[in-house]
Amino acid sequence: MPPPSATPIDRTHTSSILRSLLDRTTGDYLTMGELVEALGGRGFGLLLVLFGLLNAIPAPVPGLSTVLGMPLLILSWQVARGRQRPWLPKSLARRQISRLQLVRMASAARRIRPFERMFKPRLNFLVTTAGQRFIGLACLLLAVLIVLPIWMGNWPPAIGIVFFGLAIAKHDGVAAILGVVAGIAAFAIVAAVLFAALHAFNFFV
Repeated sequence: MPPPSATPIDRTHTSSILRSLLDRTTGDYLTMGELVEALGGRGFGLLLVLFGLLNAIPAPVPGLSTVLGMPLLILSWQVARGRQRPWLPKSLARRQISRLQLVRMASAARRIRPFERMFKPRLNFLVTTAGQRFIGLACLLLAVLIVLPIWMGNWPPAIGIVFFGLAIAKHDGVAAILGVVAGIAAFAIVAAVLFAALHAFNFFV
């Protein structure tokens, strides 16, 4: 019997979904709105995984994580509020994601595919509707870290969001626990980076 949640279990591998999306994309760019429209029917879990992966990949352009982290802020807030279908404001939905970024996401997803097979429905009480709202709040806090202009501050929280996304998509309470652990580690890493930066600033001033 499935857990009492509005989100269906997604048994498709993330890499396969991304590859299918790439095959349907003919241009050099895809807007964030088109991405959400194409994948939103699968629920919030997959979108959290994909945008988490997008932020976990090192960005060649400074400040890009701030732009890419905004959808996570909005999607996480919607999960916390219990919204049924993902939505982005028009100003953000028009922002473009390059085909190269999608290829990198697909490559990253392919590397974690054996790892993704480990996730399955279990500890369902952690991913009920109430549990998913807690996950939304946790992702919201991690998304705040991503959008802040902190050196090395995007990938640790992004990994936590990927775990939380898998928890929702696969109804896996173990993934939710891993998300909590990764989230705590992310805050510790960012705090250490900020402390080191402040210490260096005081040393040279």
